[in-house]
Amino acid sequence: MSSFRASASRSAFTLIELLIVVAVIAILAVVVVLVINPTELLRQARDANRVSDMNTLNKAVSLYYQSAMDNPSTMFMGTSSVIYLSVPDPAATSTAGSDCSSLGLSPAPVGYAYHCAASSTYTRTNGTGWVPINFTSYVTGSVLSRLPTDPVNTTSTNLYYTYETDGVGGFKVATFFESQKDAPLMATDNGNDPELYERGSNLALAAGRGLIGYWPMDEGSGSVANDLSGGNGNLSISGWTWLSGSNCKINGCLGNGSGTAAAAASPTFNAMGSQNAFSIAGWMHIASFGGQRFMSDGSWCNPGRWLYYGTVFGVTNAAGCSGQLMTSVIMPTNTWTYFTGTFDGATVKAYINGALYSQRSVTGVALTTSSQQFLLNEMSTNGDLFDDLRLYDRALSPAEIQEMYNAEK
Repeated sequence: MSSFRASASRSAFTLIELLIVVAVIAILAVVVVLVINPTELLRQARDANRVSDMNTLNKAVSLYYQSAMDNPSTMFMGTSSVIYLSVPDPAATSTAGSDCSSLGLSPAPVGYAYHCAASSTYTRTNGTGWVPINFTSYVTGSVLSRLPTDPVNTTSTNLYYTYETDGVGGFKVATFFESQKDAPLMATDNGNDPELYERGSNLALAAGRGLIGYWPMDEGSGSVANDLSGGNGNLSISGWTWLSGSNCKINGCLGNGSGTAAAAASPTFNAMGSQNAFSIAGWMHIASFGGQRFMSDGSWCNPGRWLYYGTVFGVTNAAGCSGQLMTSVIMPTNTWTYFTGTFDGATVKAYINGALYSQRSVTGVALTTSSQQFLLNEMSTNGDLFDDLRLYDRALSPAEIQEMYNAEK
């Protein structure tokens, strides 16, 4: 009997051993959660769904075009200069749709308009859905039972699908990726917006997410840096040097100069118009502080928005220099840094490499001048470089900024 008791005593766990086991299990659980990152996995799953939907839409529209070529007079792929959204508008009618005005969108690109279908019809494939094509008119029947929509499908998150056509058979469908894994695909799909995943036969069509200026600076020579956003904001280059290869962050870049790169305000390119909200983003390689103004749409003391000397970012209201409202930015030198500045009408925010660096609440800002332009100004030859610059007429969200940085870092 005593031998049995001794054996039973030796086989039991002590309280300390049990506590150690519990602690180890807790640590392993934390490690598993950190490694697996369920939030990121959910984002990847939604992105996989978006890739599938883009491929499905690309195939369906291509098949419709090929089928309709047998009888071109009946073909209708939509209206050019209209951006069709997958988000329904409660105010839309089932027959005419709407201009999406109740969805809180930023203004459409110059020369473009939005279109939303009704809640009762937006997934239909007979031409009353968010894609205006009557897919049921295929000779062999529609390949779609319903129009796909984004897994989130809200304008407030910027997670929705768009469709555009040039009116002569070309088209583009686009979406935004939200996972770190898939974000880089947006910059390598040959589309004109590096922050969208684009498919179709004409990827040069406008993106419609508030991008009003995009300058990759890959020309390598000449006196113009082309605006690929569709906003006609080509930059006239003076006193700069074109660079490429290892000197740049992405393909070509511009710098090592003392001069200007400006897109003059005009009816076809008015940087922000009367919009208070805006964002600027791009890669900067600063040799030393002093002499550079990353972006300005007015002089230092006139109403406008600017990043000055790489040390402050802000806006100036109608009060002139006394109305400058800034937040500090101390950017690293001699390394490529991704800078983003946003203003939503109430707060100036500066981001470095995707993370919020500083911010300031402001009041009484009215940026309604009509002569705004995008101006990149280098006042001394100190070796500063600039690459892949973008201008938006809305305040990008922190999540979007992080995804943009992830896509290009």
